[in-house]
Amino acid sequence: AAGVAMFMRGVPVSAQDATPAATGDLSFTSMTAAEASAQTFAAFPMEEIGTPGGKVIMGDLASSSLTTTNQMLANNSPTLPVMALVFESLVGSSPVDGQYIPGLADHWTIAPDGKTYTFTLREGVTWHDGTPFTADDVIFSMDIQKNPDTGSSYTGQFVAAVDTYTKIDDLTVEIVAKDVLAQVVFFGMAYAPIMAKHLWENVAPADWKTDPGSTGEDASRVIGTGPFKFVELSASDAVARFAPNADYYDKTAVSQIEEFIFQPWPDETSAIEALRAGQIDFYENVPPSDVASLDAEEAIDVALYDTFSFSFYGTNLDPEKTTLFQDVKTRQAMAYAIDRQSIVDNIQLGFAEVAQGSQPTLSIAYAPDKIKTHYTYDPEKAKSLLAEAGWTDSDGDGVVELNGQKFEFEIMYGSGSATSDQIVAYVQEAWKAVGINATPSPVDFGAVLVPAITENFNYTLAFLGLNWDVTG
Repeated sequence: AAGVAMFMRGVPVSAQDATPAATGDLSFTSMTAAEASAQTFAAFPMEEIGTPGGKVIMGDLASSSLTTTNQMLANNSPTLPVMALVFESLVGSSPVDGQYIPGLADHWTIAPDGKTYTFTLREGVTWHDGTPFTADDVIFSMDIQKNPDTGSSYTGQFVAAVDTYTKIDDLTVEIVAKDVLAQVVFFGMAYAPIMAKHLWENVAPADWKTDPGSTGEDASRVIGTGPFKFVELSASDAVARFAPNADYYDKTAVSQIEEFIFQPWPDETSAIEALRAGQIDFYENVPPSDVASLDAEEAIDVALYDTFSFSFYGTNLDPEKTTLFQDVKTRQAMAYAIDRQSIVDNIQLGFAEVAQGSQPTLSIAYAPDKIKTHYTYDPEKAKSLLAEAGWTDSDGDGVVELNGQKFEFEIMYGSGSATSDQIVAYVQEAWKAVGINATPSPVDFGAVLVPAITENFNYTLAFLGLNWDVTG
């Protein structure tokens, strides 16, 4: 459970811009770090470890391997949660209920205006090289996050939410939001990871991506405050190694293992076989088709739990890239053409739910009864909407066209997942039935898909997954 708490503390979160207007006294004081720790131990009773040592190996897909060793530049899973073992932020996630708890902050308060946040930092925290952690590191990290030259994927969200941030003293930071936005306190590892000022202040923001501390080539520059220290990232097989931080400020969370290893595998099939063979210790997002057989094995336990994640496809609405999706009726038609319940039943085998709105089911904001438009499976309505948007099959080849342009494109998605392959193949057939020609295009997630959706925008339609958080 202590390991779970460490891992969850830095799990990336992303809150959508749907916070309702609020009035009155909005003051709030969070639980303290000690109270959060007590809550975790109460929920997960633990015994003294019998024999310390050993290794824990986490498996994942090679197409989703670590893209950087600099948390400020991380923008995918597993990079965000794995590097969160090294780097921390002011807040983290509770393994008990997913709510937000202190991280590097001992606690925080919100003023009556609902916009002014005061973070009181933990005392006695040091960076892995022994340098004291202070408010200067927090202010420096926010300066870097705000600078577009740094290359963070979350600069836009940070700038949109934060008005000012100020050092009050060495252990106190004040952040003022531009509006009453719940996500200001819930930045997590994505929006505001804390980086060591003394190591990075002389590196130009534009040079952060190529710095040896970001590529993993120089372990002495991959310095955080977290429960694990970075050891190495192998250039040949992308295996990353981490060692416990014996000087971690939270002594209840000091790991008793000797090494944590992140090991990518070529595809889901080889990863699951490695799990069966005991070559890896845990693997997230087990394919639905393997759940029953894995759970039947004596040495393996499959944990089923709800998450804040959902799968979706995103269309490129930049007319300079493509003009296929400009009309809202076109996009609505694409949604009505897909039998999402069939995906849940026949591909996810019941280990999912049809999304009703964009709020995760675990969120307090989840209210499917308030969603006015439900995109139920209705291929005839899809065809009708396409016709209303001007799409016709003038040459009878089964593919509709508009102004001489065929409705055809590639579905870009991360390779290596049999489940994703099945979903994309089904969507391809569903759209084909209404006159849309979509071609699956599996690509390397970190090397191709992430830059396509965050940097160069060279995609037409992308199939993705995303995590919200408890703020919903």
